[in-house]
Amino acid sequence: MFNITLPVRNADQITIRRSIPWLLHQRWQNVVFFHWKVEPAIIEKYIPVNTEPDLFEDTCWLSIVLFSSMNNHLKKMPSIHILPDFYEINLRTYVVCKRVPGICFLDIKASSAMAVLVNRLLGLPYKKGRFSRLQKTECDDTFYHYNDLNYINTRYKAGSPLIKTAKDLWLTERYVAFQSVKNNTLAFPVAHKPWPLQKMDVSSVDIYWRFKNLYLANSELNCMHFAPAAEVNLWYPQRFNGGQINS
Repeated sequence: MFNITLPVRNADQITIRRSIPWLLHQRWQNVVFFHWKVEPAIIEKYIPVNTEPDLFEDTCWLSIVLFSSMNNHLKKMPSIHILPDFYEINLRTYVVCKRVPGICFLDIKASSAMAVLVNRLLGLPYKKGRFSRLQKTECDDTFYHYNDLNYINTRYKAGSPLIKTAKDLWLTERYVAFQSVKNNTLAFPVAHKPWPLQKMDVSSVDIYWRFKNLYLANSELNCMHFAPAAEVNLWYPQRFNGGQINS
């Protein structure tokens, strides 16, 4: 059994008990978070039933997260990689389900067709994307491109460890995604150590990302985060009943 304690609304904490082993391990590498403030009414129509927008200082947020997914293997089979290494960009917002804070993925692009197939079978909104990631040295120069309408082009250098504020923790430390799957709201648990966030020396950032009626651009970008890597375990999607995730 795996337990993780989370902060919740109107209470000190709640413990999610996972009674089944994790399924898949991944190493998320060179992770960059981009964050925007939005009005609750903008995202309410995109989130699952039984969830509500989560707020930080009375504001909703949208985030784009990009990373390289490496070393993808099943539990007890670390030498057998079931998926190739791939790049991912996901668009997410922040929700609460039965007092538990989490995220909801609105859009996910991956460079691997196999990764798209496996994750769509689980119920996640993956689509195939076209990417480039150029790195002169680690994290010095990154470029992501999906198509002529959606693009992210950044140049940055990772710096010293970041002293995390309450907002930093709220935006990054999330351990469950709530998604609509066949008219049900399912929980997708994930576990990793707290993000080792670092300061970013950003020399340029150029973003335009469109999803349905949502438009995100660098001109409205509120903040960014960087983490060099995280070892991540993922579970099957499961029914959620308050503090218990049921297999």
